[in-house]
Amino acid sequence: MPTGKEKSDGSTASYYKLPAGAVELQDLISHRNMNAQIGEIFRSCYRYGSSSHSDELRDAKKILFYAKAEVARLESQVTSPKPLGFLAIIEKENSVIGCTFCNSLLDAAYQIFYSQGEEAAFRYIADYQGISCKSICKLKEEAEAWLRK
Repeated sequence: MPTGKEKSDGSTASYYKLPAGAVELQDLISHRNMNAQIGEIFRSCYRYGSSSHSDELRDAKKILFYAKAEVARLESQVTSPKPLGFLAIIEKENSVIGCTFCNSLLDAAYQIFYSQGEEAAFRYIADYQGISCKSICKLKEEAEAWLRK
């Protein structure tokens, strides 16, 4: 996410301009360095009700789920100056956003984290046996290290 804040005079601000060479949604997500939650919200808003696999209700629920996850992440940073554990590791490994396999793994891990807790989410990642890329291997290493503590 951008570090500097730009003020708007009410007219079109520069932060609404598309970056050069942007041809698809992932280009915008990468350009703005969106984390996993914000990227999923952005995707769900963009396709809202237009996909055969996801109707408006499912998209709205997905937006709400990821918005709650982002609020929890931000609140944890306010109450704890140095976020530790699952959310911190996921943020550190934020490069996974562009990979379909990583997004699927993270979707499931976030759901487990918020329903069953940090240890269950790390165990899910550590035990993951699906298709792996470099980012998933790194996440598995981080999860295994956390579980050894």
